Amino acid sequence: LWDQEKLEEAIEKYQKALQLNPEFFYAYNNLGNALSDQGKLEEAIENYRQALQINPDYAYAYNGLGNALRQQG
Repeated sequence: LWDQEKLEEAIEKYQKALQLNPEFFYAYNNLGNALSDQGKLEEAIENYRQALQINPDYAYAYNGLGNALRQQG
């Protein structure tokens, strides 16, 4: 859904995935990506940080976090 730019639907699915498995760091990262695309940088940053708290070696979350922080200035 994210690839199809259906961001609201993607966000709903990522949130549902996290309800089912709160340790699913991929979903936190992907939720961060979708929120960042919507310009919701604070929420995106929170999700990237959550992904990194679960898996501190997940490079994609560092990339997303860095991009969101850069966009904030």
